[in-house]
Amino acid sequence: MKIKRTEFDDFTDNLYDVIFQKSADYLSDCIGTSDWGEELHEAHGLIMYKAVEAISKTMGIKYE
Repeated sequence: MKIKRTEFDDFTDNLYDVIFQKSADYLSDCIGTSDWGEELHEAHGLIMYKAVEAISKTMGIKYE
C-alpha cells in the first residue's frame, strides 16, 4: 500500500531543502570553497542540526 504524500510533507521537504542549501552556502562561505571532504560533510550535518535547534528554541518548541 502506497502512502499518499500530503501538502504538509511537501512543505517540510521544502523547509529541509532550504535549511540544507543555506547551511551549505554558509559553510562554503566560511571556509572559502565548496570543495568539501568528509570532515566538512560532517560539519555540515552539525551546522544543520544547530540551525534546526536554534529555530525550534526561537519558536518555543521543545527540542532534545
